[in-house]
Amino acid sequence: MAYPYNVSGMNWSQGESGAKAYPVAPGNTVPIFDSEDQVIYIKSVDVMGRPLPLKILEYTERTNEPKEEKNYVEKTELEDAMTALNEKLDSVLTLLSKPEKKEEKKEEKKETKKDAK
Repeated sequence: MAYPYNVSGMNWSQGESGAKAYPVAPGNTVPIFDSEDQVIYIKSVDVMGRPLPLKILEYTERTNEPKEEKNYVEKTELEDAMTALNEKLDSVLTLLSKPEKKEEKKEEKKETKKDAK
C-alpha cells in the first residue's frame, strides 16, 4: 500500500483511492493533491471520525496569453435577438396594415353612396 506523503506543507496521494485512504483527524478538512493528475481532493471528517463524501476539483494552469475574441454567437443570444426582431417586425406590420383598413372602409362608403344615388 502506498502511504501518503507530505512535501512542503502540501498533502499528496496517488489517485482517488489514495485520497480516500489518506488519514485525517476527526473534525478536520484537508486538501490532497493528486500526484498523477491535475486534481485536488478535499477530504473532510466529522467530529465523530466519519469521513464525509470526497470533493474532487480539477485544476488547469492559467497563462498570460491574450484570450481570443469569440467569432460566434451563442444559441441563446441568437434566439433572444430573433425574438426581439420578430416583435419589432410584427409591430411594423401591424402599423402598416391599419391605414389600409381605413382606406378600404372609405372606399366602401364611397361605393355605397354611389349605389344609393
